[in-house]
Amino acid sequence: MFACNFTNHLLGIADALLAGADLPADILAPLVRETIDKAQSNPPFAVQTGPAIRRDASTIEAHTQALATHPTWQLLYQQLTASIQQAAETGRQA
Repeated sequence: MFACNFTNHLLGIADALLAGADLPADILAPLVRETIDKAQSNPPFAVQTGPAIRRDASTIEAHTQALATHPTWQLLYQQLTASIQQAAETGRQA
């Protein structure tokens, strides 16, 4: 579920957000490929990147506000952010 179904769902959300911004979905392809490649050749928790792991509060707040018109996705963003931060705190990051 986490590796396939949930990943596909998250890609679907990204696709919908890009469409809503009149951006092509394929602009994420290089980033998605790099993420999968990195996660397959390293422990995924050890190579986590992004504002959650950096605890970049201003970027997290900007993302949260950008999702204001999508409350379900906003909540999912907040939950995933918290999960990333908790994983780092409990040592799963290293």
